[in-house]
Amino acid sequence: MLDELVALRRQTVEHPFASIKHLILGNARLLMRHTSGARAEFSLAVMAYNLKRAFNMKGAAWMHQALRG
Repeated sequence: MLDELVALRRQTVEHPFASIKHLILGNARLLMRHTSGARAEFSLAVMAYNLKRAFNMKGAAWMHQALRG
């Protein structure tokens, strides 16, 4: 049972990480080498991924309205 749950969780998060790694970052390696820099770089990539998803799901008008407040 636990193995099935772990496998399901792995499948759920694998696609976003692959998308971030290849589409947003452009390659498989981070530019920053220390933990704090790598964390900041990956955080920016995750934010870009989430904004791109929101834009694709909600559309430009929704994004414009959300940014204007």
